[in-house]
Amino acid sequence: MPDSICGDAEDHPRSAVWSFDLGGGVVPWVGFGPPDARVLRSVRRIRSRSGAGHVPTLAYSTTTGAHLQLESGLEHDLVRDLDRDPNVAWLVAQPARIRGVGRHSNASGLVPDLLSVSAVGQVTVWAVRPEYRQDEKFVAQTKQTEAACAEFGWAHQVFAGMHPTRRSNLMWLDGFRRAMPWYSEALAHLSANGRRAVTLEDVLETDNGHGHVLSAVWHAIRLGAIDCDLNAAFTQETVLRFVEEGAS
Repeated sequence: MPDSICGDAEDHPRSAVWSFDLGGGVVPWVGFGPPDARVLRSVRRIRSRSGAGHVPTLAYSTTTGAHLQLESGLEHDLVRDLDRDPNVAWLVAQPARIRGVGRHSNASGLVPDLLSVSAVGQVTVWAVRPEYRQDEKFVAQTKQTEAACAEFGWAHQVFAGMHPTRRSNLMWLDGFRRAMPWYSEALAHLSANGRRAVTLEDVLETDNGHGHVLSAVWHAIRLGAIDCDLNAAFTQETVLRFVEEGAS
């Protein structure tokens, strides 16, 4: 563990008080630097309740190899996008509880929706809220959270949603997240003779109605091994580019 959770909080004054669950329950963090984000656990359980404007869900993450407990479909949209990003190495839902200090103090504290860790170790804390619900209170909380994250060297971002086409594409690709035994051979056949880019029409012609090459391509797009414009609808003219191994 990089820092102790024991000690005098006055030794490390911050603009906010963080609490984390590292496996033994939620406790205040008083270490000088941040904890290892990869060992964090959710600080609260999401429960469905009468009158709530959202429906909790469990979303499986190929990044973590486990389910994430999410509070809304909008959070699920964000997870789908991050989970397929090869530059994202870890995800934690409901990762911390943040209480402000001084005039920013609040009783229950703020729980961010999601935390992501990049392949190079950059931590991003996410607030998920549609634009029509980003009121003055939310804007103030966002500024406070940004300041608190900055003290740890963490980034903070607000996710308000995505274009319906991208959302539909990601939902479709999620059906191909599991690797099948024939995928490697099918993709090798498609990229034969050093081809680095093909169209979806090329894929359909190579597949010849069998489905093995096409399903391999969907999986490769989901995995980040093939790049294409996910903000546009898939057509026969869609260009698919093979990503070189090790490229970001």
